[in-house]
Amino acid sequence: MTHIYSQIISLFLFLILSTSYGADALTSYCFESETSLELVKESIGFILLEKDSVSLRKEDHCVDVISSDKRKIILDKYISKKYKLVAESPKEVSECHIQFRTITKKKLDSNDFKLGTKNSFVVNEASSNGATTAEMLLGAGFPGKLSTGDQTLQVECRPSGSESFELTFYFEEKNKAQVSTSVRVNKNEILNLASVKKLLDEKNKTLGIPQTTIKNEVGSDETNYELKVY
Repeated sequence: MTHIYSQIISLFLFLILSTSYGADALTSYCFESETSLELVKESIGFILLEKDSVSLRKEDHCVDVISSDKRKIILDKYISKKYKLVAESPKEVSECHIQFRTITKKKLDSNDFKLGTKNSFVVNEASSNGATTAEMLLGAGFPGKLSTGDQTLQVECRPSGSESFELTFYFEEKNKAQVSTSVRVNKNEILNLASVKKLLDEKNKTLGIPQTTIKNEVGSDETNYELKVY
C-alpha cells in the first residue's frame, strides 16, 4: 500500500534594509586584462568597513563593491589614481530569488506472525514521499534568514554576471543535518545541501495465551535538502 503526499509551502521574504544600509550601493570598477583583480581587492581593504562587501566578476574583469555613498567617493579617487579603468558602471543592487526544498522518502516493510489457535502470516509494505518548498527574495550582498519548523537557513547571495551566483550559507535541521559553506552556482542549478538516511530495524514479540505475536519492521527514512537560485 502506497501513500503519496506533497505539501508545498511558499514563503516570500522581501528583505527590508535597515537604516544603516540605506545609503549602501553596488558599484563596479572594470580594469584592463593585465590588472590583477585580487591585488585590487587587497589594496582597497584599508578603505572599507567590516560590513562592506567586495566580489570579483572575472568574466567581465571587474570588481563589485557594496559600500556607502561617502566611502564610494574615497574609493573612486583612490582607484582612479592607482589603476587604469576600462569602465566604471554604477548599478542598482540586484536581487537573488532563492528556492529551498526538503524532500523526504520513507519505506517500511513489516511481517506479522500470529501463532495460536489460528495461525496467520501478514506482510505489509508502506511508502511515502513528501516535498516542502520555501522561497525568499534577497537584495544582493545582504543576508537573509528562513525558518520553517525545525529548519533554519541563513544565506547571503551575490550575482556574478547574469547567469551565476556566489552563495554563503548556513543550514541546520534539529537533530538531523548541519552544513555551512560558500559556493558558486549557475542560474537554475540545483544544489544538494545535504542528505540524511536512517535505517529502521525493529522487532517486537508479544507472548500470550493462547496466542503469540511476532512483528518485524525494516525500512529506511531518507531526507534530501536542495537549494536553487533563479
